[in-house]
Amino acid sequence: MIDLVGHQLGNYHVLRLLGRGGFADVYLGEQVHLKSHASLKVVRTQVNREQCAAFLQEARILAHLKHPYIVRVLDFAVESDIAYLVLEYAPGGSLRATFPRGTRLPLDVVLRIVRHVVPALQYAHDEGFVHRDVKPENLLWGSHGEVLLSDFGLAAFASNVQLYRDQDLAFSGASMSPYMAPEQLQGKPLPASDQYALGTMIYEWLSGTTPVQRVQASLESLAHSPFPSYKLPSDIPQAIEEVISRALARDPEQRFTSVRALGEAFERAAHEFQAVMPVPLSLSSSTREILDMLSHRQPDNHQSEAFSLRGDAPVFLTRLLGREQDIERIRALLQRPDVRAVTLLGPGGVGKTRLGLAVAQHLCPVFRDCACFVALAPVRDPHLVLSAIAQQLSIQEEDEQPVLRLLIAALRAQQLLLVLDNMEQVVAAAPLLAELLAACPGLKLLITSRALLHLPGEHSFLVQPLALPDLAHLPDHEFLAQQAAVAMFLERAQAMRPDFALTAENAGVVAEICVRLDGLPLAIELAAARIRLLPPKALLERLTQRLSVLTRGAATLPDRQQTLRATLQWSYDLLDSHEQRLFNYLSVFVGGSSLEAAEEVCGELLAGDEVERSVLDGLDSLLEKSLLRLMELSSGESRLTMLDTVREYGLECLKNSGELALVRQKHAAYYQAMARGVATNINSPEKENGLRRLGQDKDNLLAALNWLLEQGEIEQALRMCNDVLWYWWTRTYPREGRMLLEQEPGAPESGEHDIWGWGLQTLGVFDSNQGDLIRAVELWQIGLAFFRRAGATLGIAWALSNIGIVTMYQGEYSRARQFLEESLALFRELEDQKRHDPLQIRSSPASSGVPFTLFRLAAIANIQGDYAQARTLAEESLPRMRETADNTRISSVLEILVLVALNQDELVRAQELLAEKVALDRASGSMRIIGATLSLQGQMALLRGDLDGARALLTESITILKEIAASGMPSQESLAEALSLLGRVNARQGDPVQAQSMYQESLTIARQLRVPQMVAFSLEGLAEAVVQQNPIWAVRLWSVAEALREVRGTPLPAAWRHAYQRAVKLAQTTLSQKTFSELWATAHSLSLDQVLDEQEPEIPSSASLPECESAEPAASPETGLPSTVSAAVLTARELEVLRLLAQGLTSVQIADQLVLSTRTVNAHLRSIYSKLGVSSRVAAVRYAFDNHLV
Repeated sequence: MIDLVGHQLGNYHVLRLLGRGGFADVYLGEQVHLKSHASLKVVRTQVNREQCAAFLQEARILAHLKHPYIVRVLDFAVESDIAYLVLEYAPGGSLRATFPRGTRLPLDVVLRIVRHVVPALQYAHDEGFVHRDVKPENLLWGSHGEVLLSDFGLAAFASNVQLYRDQDLAFSGASMSPYMAPEQLQGKPLPASDQYALGTMIYEWLSGTTPVQRVQASLESLAHSPFPSYKLPSDIPQAIEEVISRALARDPEQRFTSVRALGEAFERAAHEFQAVMPVPLSLSSSTREILDMLSHRQPDNHQSEAFSLRGDAPVFLTRLLGREQDIERIRALLQRPDVRAVTLLGPGGVGKTRLGLAVAQHLCPVFRDCACFVALAPVRDPHLVLSAIAQQLSIQEEDEQPVLRLLIAALRAQQLLLVLDNMEQVVAAAPLLAELLAACPGLKLLITSRALLHLPGEHSFLVQPLALPDLAHLPDHEFLAQQAAVAMFLERAQAMRPDFALTAENAGVVAEICVRLDGLPLAIELAAARIRLLPPKALLERLTQRLSVLTRGAATLPDRQQTLRATLQWSYDLLDSHEQRLFNYLSVFVGGSSLEAAEEVCGELLAGDEVERSVLDGLDSLLEKSLLRLMELSSGESRLTMLDTVREYGLECLKNSGELALVRQKHAAYYQAMARGVATNINSPEKENGLRRLGQDKDNLLAALNWLLEQGEIEQALRMCNDVLWYWWTRTYPREGRMLLEQEPGAPESGEHDIWGWGLQTLGVFDSNQGDLIRAVELWQIGLAFFRRAGATLGIAWALSNIGIVTMYQGEYSRARQFLEESLALFRELEDQKRHDPLQIRSSPASSGVPFTLFRLAAIANIQGDYAQARTLAEESLPRMRETADNTRISSVLEILVLVALNQDELVRAQELLAEKVALDRASGSMRIIGATLSLQGQMALLRGDLDGARALLTESITILKEIAASGMPSQESLAEALSLLGRVNARQGDPVQAQSMYQESLTIARQLRVPQMVAFSLEGLAEAVVQQNPIWAVRLWSVAEALREVRGTPLPAAWRHAYQRAVKLAQTTLSQKTFSELWATAHSLSLDQVLDEQEPEIPSSASLPECESAEPAASPETGLPSTVSAAVLTARELEVLRLLAQGLTSVQIADQLVLSTRTVNAHLRSIYSKLGVSSRVAAVRYAFDNHLV
C-alpha cells in the first residue's frame, strides 16, 4: 500500500506515520474541521466487498465497546478499498516504548498497570470478545496516566477476512510472539488466551525477560512441545510466582476462571510483599517520571529536607485528584528557558492554589534554591506585595532601603520558583514584579489569580474544572468512582460518613451532582460535607439552590472559601460598577450567548452608565477575571458562557438590583427578533445558517418563550412558536415546543383568530409527530374554524393539508385525497392571485403549499399502487420544491420517486435519485432524516441481494431512529419499517428467531400508530420468516395481511412481489391444496390478535400432506414462483458448509473444520435449506450432487 502521509481519509488529514503492525499501518490524523488529533489505523491490504462488509460490522461492534481503559473507536470507513478505523489518540506512546525489552519494573508499578489492564480485558470478555493480541506494544499511555488497551478486535477482524490467521499473528520478524497461548497457536483462541498474555507481561516486567523465547518453527511443534522451564529472579516472592505460573498453564482449564480472578490473586500476592524493588539506573528521566507518577513514590528523607518548600504554604490533608496532566503541562512550561512567569487562571473554587502548590513541590528539585510560597489573599494594597514576598523569604526590611532593591540583591544570583497565590486583588503590583524578574535572571514566577496581570512575557494557563462523566453514557459504578469529580465527591463524603459508598443505585445521582456543580472542586467539597444529613438524591434536589446549600467548608479553608457564595462574592467585589452591572445582565443568558447578543442586550441597558466603557471592553475584563469563559465553536465562531454556579450568583445579584424584569424583557425581545429573522429567510440560501444560530441559542429561545408566557403575552408567544416551528421540526426538539403551547385553546381574547389558528397548527404538528394523531386532527380542526372565521385562506389551505396528511397515515386514503385536493385548489388559487398572509407560519407560504401537497398526493398514489400517477405528481412537485431551496422537502419528494422507481423495477434510476437524496440529507444534519434515509438505503441493498450491506445500513438506521423516538420526534413509522426490513435480512440469512423478534417489534409500533400498510408489510415478512418451520401460521398471516390491504386499497408494493410469491409457493408445496385453501379462507375472518396469538395452530382434521412431489399446488394470489432455485444465491461460506455436509460431516465437525461455532453452522444450514427449497440434510446433499456442487 502507498504511503498515505499528505493524503486525506474521510475528514482527516494524514500527518505522519506512527507505526506499523501485523496487518495495518497507524497514522496520526488531524480532523479537518475541529483540528483535533486521532490515530488512523489503516488495513494494509485492499479489501474486497465481502471483506469490506466484515470490516464495517466488526468496527460497529468495536464502536460500542466503551470503557475507561480501552482506546475508543471514533469512526470507521472504507474508502477506495482502503479500510480504516479512527481511534482515540494516545500521545504518550506505548508501554513498550517507555519500558524497552530488558527493563525491570518495581512491583508497585506493575500492580498499577495490571489494575488498568484487568478491568479492560474483563469488560471485553463479558461482552463476548477475545483480544488475541495483548502485548506491551498494544498498551498505551492515556492523557491522565492511565493505561489503555488498544488494537482491540483487529486481530479478530484480520482472521475473519483472511488477511491473517491467528498463527500468522504470532510471528513478528525473526521471532515468534511469546505472548501467544498454546491454544491460540492452534487457531483456537479463548478468553483464557488473553490471561496467558497478561501473565507473560507480568513475568517480563518483573524479571526483564519473557518466560519463553521462541524461534520460528513449525506451528505443530511449537503448539505441542513442552515449554522451557522458567524461574523468576530470587527477589520475587513465591506467592507472586505461583500466580504467574497458573496464568501461564499450558491447559487453559488450569488457568484462573477469569482475568478478574487473575488480577485479584496478583493483588493479594503483591500486598503480602510490600517492599518496592529498586529501579534500574539505566532508565531515562522520562521513564523515571512515569514511574514516579504511577507509584506515587515520595523522595527520600534526605531529598525532602534538601528540597523543602519555603514560605507559608497551606497544608492539605486530602489527595489532589484529576490534576496529573495539568501538573505535567505546567511543569513543562516552567522548565522552558523562555518562560519566566506562568499565571494559573480560573474562577474561585476551581483549585488554583492546590494545583500551584503541587507544581511547586514537583519542581523544587529542579531549582537550585527550591521554591517559596507566598499567600497574598490577606494583602489588599499592591504596594505591600513585595513586603509579603520578603517576609516569606526571611529578608529583613530596612527603613531606608526600598523593598524591591532588597529583593533584587537577595535573589539576583538565586535559581528560585516564587509562587504568588491569590493576586487578583493586587494586580496593580505587576510592574514591580516585572522589575524583579528583569533584575533576577534565575527567578521564575508561578501565580494564581482570577485575573491576568499583564506582565511582559506572561504565560496564562486556564485551570479547568474537574473532568465530568457523560450522564448519557455512564460506565459501571466501579469505573465511575475513578473519574476525578466523582472520586473527589466520594472521598470527601466518606470523610463525613465512613459507611458511604458508590453503588449501582446511587452512582447516577452522584454523577449528576458533580455535573450540576460544574466539576468545581470547592463546590464538590462543600456538597459532600452535606452527605451526613442529606442522602445523594435529597442533596441533588436541593442543588437547584446551590448557593444556599453549599455553605459549610472545612475549618482549614480560608473565610472566602467557607461558602460558595463567599467565594463568588470575593470575585464580584473586585469588579467596578460597570463590570458588576454587565456581569449581572449576562447571567440572563441560558447556555451562553454570541458576542452580538451580549452587546445588543446589554449595550442599551448600560447606556448612560457612570463608567464610560464599551460592552466589548467589559466582556474582555470579565474574561480576564475568570467570570466569563470563551468557547470556540467548530464553525469558527466564539461563544460566551458562564459556569452554572457563577450564573446562579449573577442572577441573584440581578434580582437584588431590581432590574431582573427589565433585563428579561430585553432578552426576550432580542430572541423574538432573531426567530422572526430566521423564519423570514427559511426558504432562502441563508436557511441553514439561520437554523444553526437557533440551535446554538435553543435554551435562550425557550427562556424567552417562558418569559412571554409568564407575562401573559400569549399571542407573542404563539407568533414566536410559529417562527421557530421549522427549526424544532428539523432539529428534533418538538417536546420543548409542545410544553410551551400545551394549554386548552380557548377563544382568543383579542379576536386575532388567525394567530391562534397558526399556533394550533404548530401544536398539532408536535402532537402528530409524537404519535397522537387524533389530538392533532382535533387541534387542526379548531384551527381551521379560527381560519374560516378570520377569512385566512392560506391558513385554511394548510389546515386542510395537515388533516389530509394524518388521514392518510390512518389509512383512509380516499378521504385523505379529498382533503389534499381541496387544499391544493386553494393553494393554486392563492398562487394565481399572488396573495399571502402576513401572519402565516413563515416556513409555509402558498408557493411551498402547492409542491408540498402534490408530494403528499404522490405518496398516496404510490401506496395504492398507481405508480404512473405517483411519478407524475412527484415530478411536478420536485422542480417547484427546488425553487424553495428547502432541501428537507426536496429530499421527501426524492424519496417518493425512489420508491416509485423500485416498484417499476428501475434500479439504476432509483440509485441515482437515492444518491442525490443522501447528499441532501447529510448536508441537513437532521438525524431523523438521516435515520430514515439509511433505512431506504438498506431497502435498496436488500432488493439488490446485498444482505450484509443491508444489515449494516438498517442496524445503523434503527439505532438512530430509536434514539430519536425516545425524544418524541417523528421517527416511529420509519423505525417500524426499518425493523421489518431487518427482519427480512435476518430471515434470508438463516436466523428466523431474530427475524421474528424484529417483526414483532415492528408490529407493535405499526399497530400503535394505526398504519395498516405497515402492519401488513410486517405480517408478510413474518410469514416469510416462519414458513419453513410453521407453514400453517404463515398462511394465516398472509391471509390477514391480504384482508388489511383489501380494506385499505393498498396492494403489496411491486418491488416485494417476487419474494412474496416465492414464499407462498413454498407453503403451497408443503401443504395440500385443500389445507392451504381452508387456512387462507378461515384466516380472512380472524382478527389480527387471534392470528398473532396462535403461533402453532393445529392442522385441520381434513388436511393431508401431498402424497408425492408432483401433486398439484393450490391456487394462491400472485403465484408464479420458479420451480427450482438457483444455487448461485448461496454465499461462498454457504457453499463451503454444503460441500462439507455432502462429505458426511456433522454440524460439530463442520464447525471445527471452519473454526466456527456450532450455532453459526446451523444458521448457515437453515439459510441453505431456505434458499434451495428443501427441508432436510438428505435433500440438501441430493441437491448438491444433482447440481454438481461436490
